[in-house]
Amino acid sequence: MSVAYDATGPAGGFSSAATPYQWTHVVGASATLILVGLACGTDGNTLTVTAGGTGMTTNAGSNVWKRHTNDSTAGFAQWYALPAPSTGSITIAVSGATNGDRISGGSMTFSGTPTDATAYGTPVSAAGFSATATVNLTTTSSNNMVAAFAAAGQVLGTVGGSGTSQYEPVGDTNSGAGNAAGQTAPATGSSVTTSWSLTSDFWAIFAVEVMAAGAGSPVTVDNVFVVPSLAAQHAANW
Repeated sequence: MSVAYDATGPAGGFSSAATPYQWTHVVGASATLILVGLACGTDGNTLTVTAGGTGMTTNAGSNVWKRHTNDSTAGFAQWYALPAPSTGSITIAVSGATNGDRISGGSMTFSGTPTDATAYGTPVSAAGFSATATVNLTTTSSNNMVAAFAAAGQVLGTVGGSGTSQYEPVGDTNSGAGNAAGQTAPATGSSVTTSWSLTSDFWAIFAVEVMAAGAGSPVTVDNVFVVPSLAAQHAANW
């Protein structure tokens, strides 16, 4: 089985400085994983996200899932995951921010993944101040996909390499992380580079491998009766 891209929510992404921070994502009937990538233009808050009322996994206290743009204090990027999401139209809701904080981002769903935490690999991240936000991820199988998320002080523009832009909402260019973007790229079983161009500014980027479900567990057969060959039966009679 291979991973397939399902949908983006909302079309073009989400950006707002007024609470409530929420949008609708239409999850396909075969979708098995939803990921959310956010940019917060102010610092000091811990964001939590629910998808269809279910809390999404995050590691808010670690750079594994959260990283400040340019490793400074001007805002941050953060991503979230939920295997086996509810299907149909669901609400993605962000809490923990203060009214007036610029929140930008979007959600992406995939099919063909496991329905537990093995649906995604270990993320890699990078941060800097330049005209390109970029990070390299070593992937394990060409049946998988790569999902990448970025936050920046300027609008994130052209996607590099083999990536496909899934959302790039225009947010706030007067902060260090008021703009967000998400992309997908095919996994290769080797190094995959994900990137965006931007006017030189603060940025942070994540990339994670979205894993394909395996072929299944081997079948265990009990109580097998083996009929002996005629030769064996003849030998036994002697």
